[in-house]
Amino acid sequence: MSFYGGIALEIQHFTVGEDIKIETHLSGSPHNPMVVFIPGLGANASQFDEQLTYFGSQYYALSLSLRGHGAST
Repeated sequence: MSFYGGIALEIQHFTVGEDIKIETHLSGSPHNPMVVFIPGLGANASQFDEQLTYFGSQYYALSLSLRGHGAST
């Protein structure tokens, strides 16, 4: 878990198949409605850390890094 502006962000890595790892950043409660942020070409999940902390109070906010970006493989 890391902190952005004093708000906790959970960073997880999911393995798909044998060699694909997807990085996700999460904020908020999984009991809230979900909002998903997907970065454009050349960006990664950390681009939305400020939005995750803002929306995490009312939503389960998630951002992810596409393959080959951030910590995704």
